[in-house]
Amino acid sequence: MQPPLPGHLIRPDVMAIQAGHEEWRPVVGYENNYAVSNSGKVKRISSRVWNRKGYWLTRKEHMLKLCSDSDGYYIVGLCQNGVRTTKKVHHLVLTSFIGPCPGGYLTRHLNGNRQDNRLENLSWGTSAENAADMELHGTRRRGKDHHFHGRCGEAHWLHHVLERDSKGRFQPLRKRDKT
Repeated sequence: MQPPLPGHLIRPDVMAIQAGHEEWRPVVGYENNYAVSNSGKVKRISSRVWNRKGYWLTRKEHMLKLCSDSDGYYIVGLCQNGVRTTKKVHHLVLTSFIGPCPGGYLTRHLNGNRQDNRLENLSWGTSAENAADMELHGTRRRGKDHHFHGRCGEAHWLHHVLERDSKGRFQPLRKRDKT
């Protein structure tokens, strides 16, 4: 077993996980409905729910399908009390196994692979540590690969030719006095 990287929280139960044992824990905030594993899998727990038609419905346990978001991270849709939300899988794994995110920290993928949500590959870290990881793994996005590229170009141009009037509507920019 390799020593943990700086900022990587390691506990005895994580060492057992690294030996090849898959462990399931309830998803924080969805304890009665969903569970997440140390390997990054998410499943719905079997349960009985009262439906709108007035009878009990038994939901079978099953694995949830993981989808990728626009940045390449795995996400999953969770539903509770009729409200559906989308969560990133790496955040579910860390909050269920390590604990809540400390203030000012974010999720780090230690091997640089955004879709590797195994517990031993994840840790809470600072943005500086995350930036160092991106440089180390060559995953830092620059230029056309950056997620903001091309999103603000037109709005930036419109800012130079249009201005808002007193009612908040856009009007052509008036020539300014040079005084």
